Amino acid sequence: MKPKETILLLDGNALLHRAWHAIPPLTTKDGLVVNAAYGFAMIVEKMIELQKPEYMAVAWDVKGGTFRDKLFEAYKAQREKKEQELYDQIPIIQKILDAFGIPSIEVKG
Repeated sequence: MKPKETILLLDGNALLHRAWHAIPPLTTKDGLVVNAAYGFAMIVEKMIELQKPEYMAVAWDVKGGTFRDKLFEAYKAQREKKEQELYDQIPIIQKILDAFGIPSIEVKG
């Protein structure tokens, strides 16, 4: 019997926020904040080590409305504004994923 192949799909936005809140602020010598990128890389590395998947991808939500916005205008209206330093790390994380050979999938909503 042929062994089963495994695919590991990761929620990029969830891991980004998890890393952001778990790792104290880290900066490069140039002052670039990189704590979420560092934490994200550590999580991905650990997932690869534990799961040993044959295939892997990271899915990201991208800007744009969802069906929830149409159903309820005040959806997410109470949320605090996004911290720009967090989202500025996404391009760094994309480079890390490229180095790992892991594709990113962007999905609206």
